[in-house]
Amino acid sequence: MLRREPPRGLFKRGYGTVRRIEQLYYRCDECHIGGSFFYAHSNDRRVGIQHKNAHGGGELVRRRGGHKVHYIENRTGGDMIKKPLQFIKRVNGFTLIELMVSMAIGLVILSAIAGTFTVQTRQNSAEEQLGQMQQNVRGALDLMIREIQMAKYDPEATAFPTGTYGVTYSASQLQIRSDIDGNGTLDSASSGSVENIIYVYDSANLRITRQLGTGGTAQILADNVTAFTFNYYDANGSAVTSSASSGNIRKVTLSITAKTARPDPSYPSNGGYRTYQISADVTPPNMAL
Repeated sequence: MLRREPPRGLFKRGYGTVRRIEQLYYRCDECHIGGSFFYAHSNDRRVGIQHKNAHGGGELVRRRGGHKVHYIENRTGGDMIKKPLQFIKRVNGFTLIELMVSMAIGLVILSAIAGTFTVQTRQNSAEEQLGQMQQNVRGALDLMIREIQMAKYDPEATAFPTGTYGVTYSASQLQIRSDIDGNGTLDSASSGSVENIIYVYDSANLRITRQLGTGGTAQILADNVTAFTFNYYDANGSAVTSSASSGNIRKVTLSITAKTARPDPSYPSNGGYRTYQISADVTPPNMAL
């Protein structure tokens, strides 16, 4: 409902004359403009305000003739609109049930995506650990094979007197000797000497160590090793089981078993730890001489 307030005078000069323009002050009680105040200006004193409902909207018109009001101002005189006042249409929103159903569907989709991502991440992690474990063991075995093949290397034929062997029997360590620099003598005691190499399995820490020279410091060659065995055989394939028979050693058999650094939750055996075993038979060519 629009209520008219007392008119206030407003004069406007045009074409050399002064014309009085009636300024009407109205209040809208039913419009969707929050009960705002506005002015309707017209050159006709008989201006009127009428609420017209057309297609859910409304506009301000003259009472006579049905012509639209020139413009509408706010209370401070600022121009509010320069077209007929349109009422805000109601927009229907979602119901609570529709929102709950949408949220449930979204949660199902997110759960499926999260599950797929988790499975893929675990699989990639397991494959990465398998690769690291195999590379670790193969690298250690390859180094041992090359150094065992050099056992009893003696180009001057003077480095190995009686009782000195390229591979000496031992159940606790694998010792390899060779005259790498070819000077006719073995440098067994110096730290860092590659003419006396000792491999030992540290079962407490699950690792294989490599020591250069009797005065050297043992360095880690491979870790996460659950087993490391080495056996000695003579030319007939019979096992050598004592140090007194070290001169008969012609072949060394190596076997390494390793496990992954971390357990795999999808692997049910061995506490989730995957294992890898590799072995090799090495026949040093110089020990047959």
